[in-house]
Amino acid sequence: MSVSIDLVNVYDRGKTVPMYHVRGVSRETWHTHEPIENSYYVSQDDYSTPLFRSYESAMKALLKIDW
Repeated sequence: MSVSIDLVNVYDRGKTVPMYHVRGVSRETWHTHEPIENSYYVSQDDYSTPLFRSYESAMKALLKIDW
């Protein structure tokens, strides 16, 4: 399984904001680990998975997943 953390720009509440998206982890996997600390779901994104404001937050969330 290939997992990467990518910096993406998302449109939320009238402005574009940079956030980190974890690719390679399914929506179902994330849902079994909710609530996910420091994660966000924005109203207009194409990801359907949590987004993170920092790379460190994304890494911490990945470490909590049982592979």
